[in-house]
Amino acid sequence: MRIPVVITVLLLAAAAVIGWQDHRRLDRLRAAHAELLTRAAAQGVSIDPGDPTASPRLSKRLRVNRAAEARQVASSFMAYGRDMEAYQKQRRAEGGSLNDPDEATRHRMKDELDQVMALDGDQLKILIEEIRVSGDVDDDAKQRLLRFALDRLTKDYPREALAILTDTPGMLEQLRRTNGVAEGVVFSAVRGWTKLDPDAASKWVRERAGTLPSELADKASDGLIFGVADRDVRLTLRLVNEYGKDPSSYLKSILLRDGQTPQQRNESLAAYREWKSTPNASRMSEQVSEEILPDLAFGPLPYRNAFGDVAGWVDESNFTPEELALLCKGLAGRVKPAETGEWLAWLDTKLPPAAARSNAWHLFNSWLDHDFEAARQWATDAPDTPAKHTATRAYAEKLFPDQPEEAIRLALCVPPGLYRQITLERLYDRWPKDDEASRQAAEAFAKENGLLK
Repeated sequence: MRIPVVITVLLLAAAAVIGWQDHRRLDRLRAAHAELLTRAAAQGVSIDPGDPTASPRLSKRLRVNRAAEARQVASSFMAYGRDMEAYQKQRRAEGGSLNDPDEATRHRMKDELDQVMALDGDQLKILIEEIRVSGDVDDDAKQRLLRFALDRLTKDYPREALAILTDTPGMLEQLRRTNGVAEGVVFSAVRGWTKLDPDAASKWVRERAGTLPSELADKASDGLIFGVADRDVRLTLRLVNEYGKDPSSYLKSILLRDGQTPQQRNESLAAYREWKSTPNASRMSEQVSEEILPDLAFGPLPYRNAFGDVAGWVDESNFTPEELALLCKGLAGRVKPAETGEWLAWLDTKLPPAAARSNAWHLFNSWLDHDFEAARQWATDAPDTPAKHTATRAYAEKLFPDQPEEAIRLALCVPPGLYRQITLERLYDRWPKDDEASRQAAEAFAKENGLLK
């Protein structure tokens, strides 16, 4: 199979943009004033000396020169694509790495990208059209050069990028021959436009949804949703409902953004609560539903917020019993081991008895696995509470049958009733019965504790 040409664009974007784009922009800003004054006179820009802030009147000559400049850049850019194909073949034949170009090639990459990055919106449109209709580059190169030029336009001129994509005859069909290109441009352009002008972008998506291919309409609504997410979480979730999206694919990325401030976390919780009352909430997978509240409280895994921060926020937020139950699912994997004792005591005060016992059981067993001595000490020293009783039961089962006498002693420390009986029955079930002596000992234990009827 023929290898696509333009590692070119990938190398340009990955190797060049990160290192020097900001530097180039700074250099241009520093030189902008002097350069513009010099070019103004030469290119026919009329500036009113009495009002330097007035918008300059651009002459026809200036417009022609800028169009010609864009066409020259397009010609150079396409020649670069052809030359890079030959360079790629040569490097492969020599066994060299494509990720380590020679100095001359590196300089050319930088220069070509410099030229493209310096174009304004109108010039980028010309560049895109020149590439699109050119017969001098093969289809593989054309697709990738178009993608790069469209990405450049999308970054600063998202509305114009959408117009080119959807209003230029044949453009969509041309781009859709390369998987994901058209979809990526639509998503990025709508998202960028939404951040600049949400009302206009929303209107465009609603008006165009029925005229775009289904996969592009889907990406357009995605762009709108994620463009709104940074400034209005509630509206974002309403859009998820409006466009019939599967909430399992959207809610975590919308609600659990990195680096949320306390206010943003509160806004995310309020939006989640509002969304839970909608019919679409039932479509969310159980796993995602169980992760959202713990992630909001503790931070997305592997982060673990401190006990005081989490417990304080839960109290301030007035968690419902249902929300507390969701918060505690998987609690053992979220708390800091050194704070397990605080969480065990907290469970007794926040959950119904059965739920508190179940969560305490898993939490204490996890603690025994991570720090047996600390867990043992807590079970020994803690006040006499339901959490301690649960921990004692778990500790007794952990010791049996290696330390049967201590395990039985602990089991008998559990207050008389159902849970002491359950603990003793579990010890009996696990009692070794490999020989007559051990069988007799087990039967004696069972009779003494009323386990045999």
